[in-house]
Amino acid sequence: MIKNILTKFVFISLFFCFSCSDDDMNQIEENLNLECSAISNLGEISILEESKNFLPYPDTISKIIFTDSIGQEYEGNVKTYKTHLAEAFNPQTKPCPIDSSIQITYRWVNEMKDIYIEFDSLDLKLRVSISPVLDYEDYSQKLVADICRFTLYYNPGNFNIPNSRISIITNQRNHPNPLDSFSDFYDEFEIHGKIYEQVYVKNADLNQNQEFKLYYNNQFGIVGFKDETTPNGIDLKFDRFE
Repeated sequence: MIKNILTKFVFISLFFCFSCSDDDMNQIEENLNLECSAISNLGEISILEESKNFLPYPDTISKIIFTDSIGQEYEGNVKTYKTHLAEAFNPQTKPCPIDSSIQITYRWVNEMKDIYIEFDSLDLKLRVSISPVLDYEDYSQKLVADICRFTLYYNPGNFNIPNSRISIITNQRNHPNPLDSFSDFYDEFEIHGKIYEQVYVKNADLNQNQEFKLYYNNQFGIVGFKDETTPNGIDLKFDRFE
């Protein structure tokens, strides 16, 4: 039954695709070899090299030093910095594009680039990760953008809940929908008297936690973070790598 449906699908697709591009034809040819029992496996989805460069730390990095407004230093220890593969899936089923009566679960493997930084003296952790994100409306077409997420955790004893986050689209690629970065972009931005260029700053989106303001650029990475809820609270800017 499925093979008959596949044959009809292929014939109709080719009939209406006499003016298709090579990419369109390749997609159809790829679908020829898929059945609804296997189409859920989307394979490995890689990050663009230019997106990887958005996380600019040197391979030898072990510490990132920040300073407050009076020059006191705070040491962030790099616990993890790597590019790796991570399994991903959508728990909600979708109708198979070949046979809509069959519901399937999409699974894939994302390439990710991550850095984790811990401040023992502050009970604070930072994470920056870059990975592809799929269009959830139509997984079968593998429409993807690259996204950078900068997350701050400030929960002594429970670092599973983020206190603040920026999401920055590093490349829209072939994703059909504009993705909100939840950040404002500045050509120049001053932190404690130092000017940084091309800075992303967490905006005042009401759907996101506002405990900390975050600052990021792709020359130095994290350039600062500030506690928005506590007078004279944490307010640091990037100083140097070690």
